Amino acid sequence: IALALSVDEQRRIYTTNGMLEAIRIDPYGQSTQAWTTESLGIASVHHDFRPTPDGGMALLSTEMETIEGWPISSFTDTSSLNVVADRFVFFDAEGNETWSWDMLDHFNPLEHYTRDLHMNFWDMPPYLDVADPKDWSHANSLVAHEDNWLISLRNMDWLIEINPATDAVEWIFGPGGDFTLSEGSRWFSRQHRPSISEEGHVLLYDNGLDRADATGEYGAYTRVVEYALDHESMTATELWSWNGDERYVCPISGGIQRLENGNHFINDGAIFGGTTTVGERTTAHYSARMREIVGTEDPEVIWELIVGSPGEHEETGWFVYRAQRIDGLYPLAARPE
Repeated sequence: IALALSVDEQRRIYTTNGMLEAIRIDPYGQSTQAWTTESLGIASVHHDFRPTPDGGMALLSTEMETIEGWPISSFTDTSSLNVVADRFVFFDAEGNETWSWDMLDHFNPLEHYTRDLHMNFWDMPPYLDVADPKDWSHANSLVAHEDNWLISLRNMDWLIEINPATDAVEWIFGPGGDFTLSEGSRWFSRQHRPSISEEGHVLLYDNGLDRADATGEYGAYTRVVEYALDHESMTATELWSWNGDERYVCPISGGIQRLENGNHFINDGAIFGGTTTVGERTTAHYSARMREIVGTEDPEVIWELIVGSPGEHEETGWFVYRAQRIDGLYPLAARPE
């Protein structure tokens, strides 16, 4: 399974092979380079692997720690849980580690978590031998922002910005974080693929599974949304959002990319369409959809691609974890004039 997807100026593609190998593919150079987690000295590589501005590489990894003190429903006792926490690790071009940042050094899992802690995501290598590994933070994006890095923590409903020079958390955006919402704005939940514009606005894919301000009328639904962050008043204002002019839920993937022409490319990576049963096993049936829209007041869809078979549950379900619009597979200098 490949979860990471990033493309550098040389049009080299950064991705993953499972959770134990990072891969860089060079279509023009007709070459592939791979780094195993063992060779990098890390436990895993997941969700994001990308070039850094200094010519190195950055990726998401994990560590596991058994943590005591978790409350047990209806009892006064507590239990111990095997908690998988995220690490952000940086390397030079040769694969030598240059900097790392560990969630467990800065946050206490007992103080902030969501019910998706109990997802069975990590029932896979390198944690197959761990009893019921808990998916605490579930980082899914690394984004360079000036000298800092923006991290998306899906299972915490947070975005955090980290300063590598000091290891400090500059700010937390999300329920229980540093910003309050202005009137008329709504929180995001289980988000994917944030980005920061030149104006400092945050654009993200809001999967919307468990919003802190959800009500019966406005329950789970997916949308894309852009916020303006005021770092003086510490308020966040929703500038625009779009739910595709329909109610749908995309629970486990997705993304939005602002294109150079101002349009937006949206990847609804796993639209839930019901369930399908094969033998004695019932699973969710997903399909994916990629669209380009013009405008934000009343967006117009100018291009659409469907992956899978929406509504046809007897067919295989599909999901597209990440999609990116690029202008070509080869560097500009290698293209014919």
